[in-house]
Amino acid sequence: MNLGKCFRCGMLISYKDYPICKDCNNIIYKKIKDYIMTNGKKSIEELHKELGLPIDLLETYYESGDLYISEESKKELNEKLEKLNEIKQLLNESKDNTDNIKDNTSGFHSSYRRK
Repeated sequence: MNLGKCFRCGMLISYKDYPICKDCNNIIYKKIKDYIMTNGKKSIEELHKELGLPIDLLETYYESGDLYISEESKKELNEKLEKLNEIKQLLNESKDNTDNIKDNTSGFHSSYRRK
């Protein structure tokens, strides 16, 4: 544990990852969460520019995984989404082909009726 001042309010605190007191942490966490809920998921750099918060504090939140999906997870989810879209396209093509076969064979069957 380290001893220092909260970067926001200046209160003397002991801290582990970043010099921020519990009250300020709750305020900033809510500010970031509300911003993300309103504006969508953002990178650390975007949050830094748009909210004016220190990058190392944002990295602490990012590493905790509480606020938004990591870039690795986003990449993995995008890859899975692409595969699902490919499967959907194949299923649609298969359905179209099945419908075409039904349309093409309907006349064939009716011409060979037993008398």
